[in-house]
Amino acid sequence: MDTVKPANVISTRIFSLKDVLYVSLVFVLLLNGSNFLVRALKKIAAFKIPRHWPVSEFYRFTIIPQKILLAASALVLFYYILKYLSSVTRKGINIIGLGILLVLITNFFQGVVFGFILPITSKLFPATELWQYYDQAVKISHPMYFFSHFESFQLGLYQHSITHPPGATLIFYWLHKLCKDPALIAILIAVFSVFVSGIFLYKILSRELEAELSGYVTFLFLLIPAIQIYYLACLEALVASLLLGALFFFIHPKPIVSIAGSILFLFFSSCLTFLFVFIFPVLFGYQFLKKRSPIKPIIILLGIVISHAVIYHIFHYNYLNSFWIASSYENIGRATPLFHTLEYLVTRLEGVFEIILFFGPFLGILFLRGMRARNTDSSFLRDLTTLGVSTLIIMFIAGFFRTGETARICLFIYPYLIFPVAAYFKEIRVSPDEKVQVLALVFIQTVIMQLLGSYYW
Repeated sequence: MDTVKPANVISTRIFSLKDVLYVSLVFVLLLNGSNFLVRALKKIAAFKIPRHWPVSEFYRFTIIPQKILLAASALVLFYYILKYLSSVTRKGINIIGLGILLVLITNFFQGVVFGFILPITSKLFPATELWQYYDQAVKISHPMYFFSHFESFQLGLYQHSITHPPGATLIFYWLHKLCKDPALIAILIAVFSVFVSGIFLYKILSRELEAELSGYVTFLFLLIPAIQIYYLACLEALVASLLLGALFFFIHPKPIVSIAGSILFLFFSSCLTFLFVFIFPVLFGYQFLKKRSPIKPIIILLGIVISHAVIYHIFHYNYLNSFWIASSYENIGRATPLFHTLEYLVTRLEGVFEIILFFGPFLGILFLRGMRARNTDSSFLRDLTTLGVSTLIIMFIAGFFRTGETARICLFIYPYLIFPVAAYFKEIRVSPDEKVQVLALVFIQTVIMQLLGSYYW
């Protein structure tokens, strides 16, 4: 069994010890400096910003000895994972299993109530406003009536249920019927999301990378702070997994499998969120670059439209009208000149910075190196990233995500951010020591963030 000596990974070709210290210090200073600047701007112009800008939702916890002990135990486990890394990344089941285990462990730093139950329901705290999908779902007595009459009482629901299709609430209804326990629901979401995302990401990477490197990058993806924090309990984790599955099927070489799989996964994702449309510019752009023909994405789009037309005919649920209701609710208070120009700029930066924070400074540097790489072997991966990131930037400019929380809402973007990292590793023929160093830097950030507090709304 191959092993790596951790003493050899403190300073590598990718990041010297000086680089690690410098990047860490600059990143912390930039975060605090930007927070100070934005809070100063708030005194000039009256607009709302989160206290811990650019983090939209954060509740600081006291770091008690029990949490430190749990974090130390997680790091010890991670040490042994790194020691036998090459053996771990050779088998997909190892990658998925360890990814699930680490998601559960790092969230357990906050205990069962704050780590597993509160992200699902706030009913344990009577003074807290109820707005979770689960809190709405447990009130449903007739799911088909809820679905078919959704538009008529959409604006009377809790906040998150208003801004999503009925499937977002109904999936929690069925999960509640299945297992009753909110903590178990959180675990089921984590297991499904990590499993599906891990499988499809590995399959996509395998088109350009060797099996061992594909496994390594998949494991690295599962350690990203955004994944570790939000793949437990979040509806957006399910959405991100389904959209990654849709991307996998779209690039599948067999046309029938490609079209049918894409329609199926996009239909399910459309039932959970209106933001599933993010992926269509990616699909159209990719198809144009590779085939110079939009036929396949048009067929897939028609398949989604026909599916919802059939639903409307049978159940009388109008997807477009429901979207319009949600959009109108989201845009209340924004019919002012340039959406309060300063507030608009600050919230746009907030969304971008939060995604970067939950991705991490070291992966951010590797992302830039990968995008600058000259090798053409991995142009497929960089093309996907260019399309995905460009689409998200356009969405930001258009005013999407006005309340921030983008690290959670935009979980679907993180596979596109890891693609250039994979391309960079392929180009430089990353060594075992370098692999261990990058994994350690990313996971240590996750542990620190999980120790500091909760990021759930």
